[in-house]
Amino acid sequence: MRDLIPEQCEELRDGARCHVCGKPFAAGDTRVRDHCHLTGRYRGPAHSTCNLNYKDSHVIPMIFHNFSGCDAHFIIEDVANVFEGSVELLPLTKERYIAFTKNVANTADRYGARACVKLRFINSYKFLSASLDKVASYLDRSHMRILRAEFRHLSEEEEDFQLLTRKGVFPYEYVDSIEKLHETRLPPRESFHSSLTGDTVADDDYAHATTVWNRFAIENLGQYCDLYLKTDVLLLADVFENFRDTCIRSYGLDPAHYFTLPGYTWDAMLLHTGIEFELLTDVDMCNIEVGHNMNVCVTRNNFIRKCHINLNPQASNCFTTNYNSKILSNCKYNNVLKLYKSVKMCSMYMEYKYNPLPRGEFRWVEDVSMLDVHAIPPDSPTGYILEVDLEYPRHLHDTHADLPFCPTREAPPDKRQEKLLATLCAKQRYVIIKGVQERWWGRTITFDDYARCLSESVEMTRQQSRIQSKLRRVYTIAETKLALSPYDDKRYIVPDSTSTLPWGHYAIPQ
Repeated sequence: MRDLIPEQCEELRDGARCHVCGKPFAAGDTRVRDHCHLTGRYRGPAHSTCNLNYKDSHVIPMIFHNFSGCDAHFIIEDVANVFEGSVELLPLTKERYIAFTKNVANTADRYGARACVKLRFINSYKFLSASLDKVASYLDRSHMRILRAEFRHLSEEEEDFQLLTRKGVFPYEYVDSIEKLHETRLPPRESFHSSLTGDTVADDDYAHATTVWNRFAIENLGQYCDLYLKTDVLLLADVFENFRDTCIRSYGLDPAHYFTLPGYTWDAMLLHTGIEFELLTDVDMCNIEVGHNMNVCVTRNNFIRKCHINLNPQASNCFTTNYNSKILSNCKYNNVLKLYKSVKMCSMYMEYKYNPLPRGEFRWVEDVSMLDVHAIPPDSPTGYILEVDLEYPRHLHDTHADLPFCPTREAPPDKRQEKLLATLCAKQRYVIIKGVQERWWGRTITFDDYARCLSESVEMTRQQSRIQSKLRRVYTIAETKLALSPYDDKRYIVPDSTSTLPWGHYAIPQ
């Protein structure tokens, strides 16, 4: 450890708080000098226990963007077998992983641990759930320090450097042999077609690729591939490093030590609130999750008309009577879902902002008959989680037909598969607290298809491709998926009508 300067000696003697945990020193606490064991630099006064628990980490994070699916299979076998050391998996399924860690053999520390250095492969998409192109677009060029260091010969204001600050495109399916990498011209736009999306790259993306090819004097497709991969990695490095800086500055925790954002935010909450949660050991108490967080979106009427709402923000008139059968690609159902999710998240935020979450002193109510739920004040320091039987009175059926309360997960009548249903049926032991990929249907399903599906009661299918892995072998497969169906089993369809009723409504024939 380096010698302390007078200011550091004064801080060690008079410092009021431990620089590790942030808590004040109490009378009788052992105060020690905490220092970095790698550089010998003094860091600050600390509790003795905090100093002992503040250890150097020898885990090296390896950041990949969206590798939880099939991408991990291309490297995991080599990671496991090329050099000695065990592999630890954090799996979702046999084919999908949240993360995996390689313990590097023969790297024992001075205390004799079996393996000191660990290579931890984590998914940045678990923290930044958007495409690399989108998250990189949010980053100011002045913060692209890693990209800047690699291309320091380019001025930050130069057009050449600006070309590298966005994600490029690459003809993945076109390059099916080494010989293709020796081609001296950029392949035509049609060669960038992807069977997964059913489309090729946009005009501006192809124009960007052409400009990069010309401005950087690229000689063949192999050189273009090298530059594409290099800028991809550097952009991801800049994005994640800026994300780390922001998180450390705001919450004092480094996301590189975590596997997912929920795990990180949980620890940030514990750190900043100082709350200690009671550990539930009663199995029945753990099952209170059964009726919680059930949200459902319901469409009551399957009515179709040629007057539609155009959600295109550039449209001068939202309501038109002369419709274009392809306008459904502009009027995206996804936009409606985003609006619904925004309202839902806003309501959840307001609810949890003003209503504290349960954290301890959990116990069963001994005499339920003595509990008067209506007498519990809204600001009571004690909350209650109730398991109740619900009866839906007949006089409420018409009023609540659009969106019944208290959805449940059950199978519709004459069906076997369980779904989330909003019904008017009675519910027992309900716990309360006081399809097709979107990128396909937006281009291939028109308003006329939807109208024909409802009016003629026909099912429509679409061909789509997807990546699938089996025993760590990755394949691209084509499959036929049901795209449109007039048979809605979540609600009862009134015969000779476009109206629907929730299951349990008194008007449904028994």
